[in-house]
Amino acid sequence: MKKVIGILVVAVIVAVFVLPAYAAGRLGNPPDDGFRGHAWKSSPEELGIEVIEVKPMHLYVGALDDEKLSIGEAELTGIVYTFYNDELFNVRINYDGTVNHFKLLEAFEAHHSKAYQENKYIKEYSWRTFSGKYTLFMKYDQFEKKGYAFYDYKPVRKQYNKAMKKLAKEASRDF
Repeated sequence: MKKVIGILVVAVIVAVFVLPAYAAGRLGNPPDDGFRGHAWKSSPEELGIEVIEVKPMHLYVGALDDEKLSIGEAELTGIVYTFYNDELFNVRINYDGTVNHFKLLEAFEAHHSKAYQENKYIKEYSWRTFSGKYTLFMKYDQFEKKGYAFYDYKPVRKQYNKAMKKLAKEASRDF
């Protein structure tokens, strides 16, 4: 009998304290299909995105000419798409102003889930998926009144990070 009561107490503790803490910041409605219908791993040409800048390691940065610059009631200053080896893996959303920050945060939380905020005094928020395929991160600078959020598709991000480490290792031979 004591064993059964012990098991029940542990189950209640896990259900009340552990599971809610574990679920905080989990990305509900993950962006499996990409962003606004632009599929992950698509090329800039497939999406009709004009490449603005070409960076080392086959990293391309671009934007759409006719992009809707709002999410919900939040007004955006820009949306930037990043590609590695012609595959979309990152979407950065830029915005200005405290009002837009809270409107965008509200929209993200309504669509995905409540964000995880490590320090309540710093306006940084994150969401993650159980699959580990995606990250959504949001940051707002209260002094400059500017912020950004980004979706990251991790399978391509990992390829890019691996290539950057290899490049850094090769560069370190110059010392």
